[in-house]
Amino acid sequence: MDKQPVGQLPELTQSANDDELMIITNSDLNQLKKEKISDFITDLTSTDENNAIVKGTDGKLFTKDFGNASNITEGTLPVSVLPDIPKDKLPAIETADLPVSGVTADTYAYPSSVTVNAQGQVTAIEEGTPAGSNADTDLSNLTETGESHFANPDLSNLTAEGEKHFLNKTQITNCILSAPNGVATYSGDTITVKQGLKVLIPNGRNEDKTLKNIEYTVPEDKTINYTEVGNKTYDFTLLYGNTGTWALSQNYQEADTPPTFYGSAQYYLNTKENIMYLNNNNERWEPRAVAVLGKGKLENGVVTSFTPYQPVDLLKRSDKAEIVGWGIPDYEAGVAWSTQKGGTWIAPYNCYINAALGQSSLFLLQKDNSDGVYLTSQYNVAGQTDSNNLLIPKGFKVYVREFTLIYNSNVTIYPLKGVN
Repeated sequence: MDKQPVGQLPELTQSANDDELMIITNSDLNQLKKEKISDFITDLTSTDENNAIVKGTDGKLFTKDFGNASNITEGTLPVSVLPDIPKDKLPAIETADLPVSGVTADTYAYPSSVTVNAQGQVTAIEEGTPAGSNADTDLSNLTETGESHFANPDLSNLTAEGEKHFLNKTQITNCILSAPNGVATYSGDTITVKQGLKVLIPNGRNEDKTLKNIEYTVPEDKTINYTEVGNKTYDFTLLYGNTGTWALSQNYQEADTPPTFYGSAQYYLNTKENIMYLNNNNERWEPRAVAVLGKGKLENGVVTSFTPYQPVDLLKRSDKAEIVGWGIPDYEAGVAWSTQKGGTWIAPYNCYINAALGQSSLFLLQKDNSDGVYLTSQYNVAGQTDSNNLLIPKGFKVYVREFTLIYNSNVTIYPLKGVN
């Protein structure tokens, strides 16, 4: 159809029904399109994606009021059809327009449970009580159980584990701090150092001469295969370090000067330097980052016993009554000597041996074996009495040269208090 000037057509406002045509022009008032008004409105509000405006789910072209936020759901107002309105032009959302979450409006002083949904709404609150899991600001409502979790002003109620947080680690070294799973176990040809073991490894001294240490915690069970020591029999000290270095050291020593090489220690702690050293082929002492874990025994290349050291404890002024009794024989726990002539005895604990010998009784001990030094008098002649008293450290080995008890004679082993 030929283009017609708009002025030659009836005005749109005079259209009485859908038989009238709507004329669309360009800026020069030239006709571009004519269409029935009803058809135009249908096209304009259709769901055809090419149209500029889409009707809402309620079938309306425009919505005057959304009511509240809960009416705006996915599909009602697609983002693609919303105009890009500057944020400062948007109307403020009033509290009354927000959806109701279902929680009673109130102040909850001791909430014991709060539930929040994915939209960030608080949907439930349970009120607790001051005497429950909540404390007043001045802690005045603590129960007896609750108070037990706090230290007294003088720290007198600290547990052994709590005390260690106050431990001055520049005054101790070469020790075990804690062993939640034990220190080490042994089986077959292996020793297993246990996970969680925490030690202080000697690492020299600070400028002020206080002790410097490496605090190390074993991250997982560490297995030591000691078959390389060969088919040997000897008492050993187990040492272990933060790099996995280990040793079953024979004749371990602690001294402020190096021992002589030949027949001396394989490892020794220089107490003046606070450094552990390894004897390298009797030629030189080499530093090693290891700490002592305990003592054991090898027999023909197999570990037959191991006694771990215990974690450190703090001594308090209140412990002095107990401390002054350490090292005194426990006369209530004495046991009679039973190892016979020609036998070997290893002290199971730090102890005191009392040998009250009547006439012609014999009790003769030597260190280690039949070639060792004598520890008691050789024998008791007829008509005389004698008494031998020995302080023996745990693990000490003796050889029984003679053992004969006559008349009112006895030999008794007493453990020492506080040192076992």
